[in-house]
Amino acid sequence: MNISHQKTLRAGIALAFAAALLSAGAPFALAQGPAAGAGSEARTSAEAARESARAAAEAKTVARLKDRASAEIARRTEALQRLSTRIQDFKNISSSDKAALAGNIESQLQELATLKTTIDADTSTTTLRTDVESITKSYRTYALVIPQATVMAAIDRVNTLAAQMSQISDKLGARLAQATTTTPRLSAAQTALADLRAKVADAQTQAKNALAAVSGLQPDNGDKTVMQSNITALKGARSMIQAAHKDLETARKDISTILRGLPKEVRAEVRTGTAVQGATSTATGTPSGTQ
Repeated sequence: MNISHQKTLRAGIALAFAAALLSAGAPFALAQGPAAGAGSEARTSAEAARESARAAAEAKTVARLKDRASAEIARRTEALQRLSTRIQDFKNISSSDKAALAGNIESQLQELATLKTTIDADTSTTTLRTDVESITKSYRTYALVIPQATVMAAIDRVNTLAAQMSQISDKLGARLAQATTTTPRLSAAQTALADLRAKVADAQTQAKNALAAVSGLQPDNGDKTVMQSNITALKGARSMIQAAHKDLETARKDISTILRGLPKEVRAEVRTGTAVQGATSTATGTPSGTQ
């Protein structure tokens, strides 16, 4: 076999071997292609399912937070509206103080309405949580406005009772001055009259000071210094109202002592001709806002 023929033979063998390799590898490549595609589709489907579950969970959280916010805002709105009506019945609070309190209430109502609109439009749970938390942190309905109005209602009640008892003390004083015979009961009545007048005056002073302490308070809007100042002022005002209540309770007892020192017929006349009965009975109750 010559050299040329050998080269031709080797080239033919190489080509045949290459063809055999290509023929064997093609089925393997074809078999791998569909399997790889199916795995990719499976991963995409799983990710879509997880994303759908996350979206559903977030939507549920958003709905729950909005429901809670709506309930809290509605509760505060109703309480403020009741207060707005109540302050119109104050008889012994100045018009300017009533107007200032009414302004605070109206401001809170408007701010709560705006917050409700904002929360209804929220879609992000992060933003929504912040807005929901602001119901208690920034809008001080229960922390200031309602306690402030409740204290002022108690002040109005104290002033009303004190005014009634002041009128009674004048009438009783006039009756005692007409007495011509000194008796132990009369002496006790005269002492009680002096104490009655002192206790009524102190109750009025306590109410005046309590009003000065709370009438100018404003929501703290997250300022801790202002918040603490408001808490201190409200606490002090409540203590003053409690002191005024004790004064009026003592004054009620003084009236009873004075009546026992008067002649029976005069006692009956005083009871029917004045507000003694009403004042002595209502003074035994605790003025609202001191509980």
